[in-house]
Amino acid sequence: MPATRRLFFLCLASALSACAACGLAAASTGEPGWPEKWVALEELQPLTPFRLKVRRVISKGPVQGPSVVKAHIDEAGAVQRVALVTSCGNGEIDEAAILALRDMRFQPYLGSGVPTAVTLLLPVHIPKAWGRKD
Repeated sequence: MPATRRLFFLCLASALSACAACGLAAASTGEPGWPEKWVALEELQPLTPFRLKVRRVISKGPVQGPSVVKAHIDEAGAVQRVALVTSCGNGEIDEAAILALRDMRFQPYLGSGVPTAVTLLLPVHIPKAWGRKD
């Protein structure tokens, strides 16, 4: 496994652990309309790339950590809705993460061999240099 992929999975695992420790994942599982089954990105096969599009000059605050977003992926692999779980501290980057995930498509998740709707929890790690300090 390439080093960048290992690093991504390590960051994903640490973010999931942090969310669980803070009670974010536990608090979200019972929300109406969101699938009960939670998955990490490595459990899904993306059919389209994650394209984070941000302006060259970002003006709405410093980056303080990852944007954590969740997505409802339906039985066909389409993203039905996306919500911000934790902000990175910069609203424009948070919005870009939501839009990038909303535009993705996935291979259907198979639970016991049957296509199943799932909730994907995804931390989006942003270089701190992307946000303004003032």
